[in-house]
Amino acid sequence: MTILLYNFVSTLSMQNEVSVKKSVKSEFVSEKQLLAISLIIATYFLTIFLLNFFQVDFTLIGVFREILTVPMLLGQLMFLVIGIIILVRKKESRLKYLTVMSVLLLATSSFLTIGSFF
Repeated sequence: MTILLYNFVSTLSMQNEVSVKKSVKSEFVSEKQLLAISLIIATYFLTIFLLNFFQVDFTLIGVFREILTVPMLLGQLMFLVIGIIILVRKKESRLKYLTVMSVLLLATSSFLTIGSFF
């Protein structure tokens, strides 16, 4: 899953690099990429919650859950920080709705995920 996520992000970034070939890229991640990544991460944790709620327990699902939980948790926190940095650095008076939506989604997901540990 992380390899697919990396390929997805690199494909999207290559498309952006073609369009802004001569200009310097000011953001690490575009708004659409951030929203797509936050949706993938939130969907993963929602799926884990639903699998536990309905007590679905297969060996293959358990293997994928063990392999992907720590990278998704770290990615969730990392992209939350990146989204907040993008919002703080915006020089325009109006905020970008996709960035705000992805930051809210990641913050809610982080709160619920980390809150479930305690």
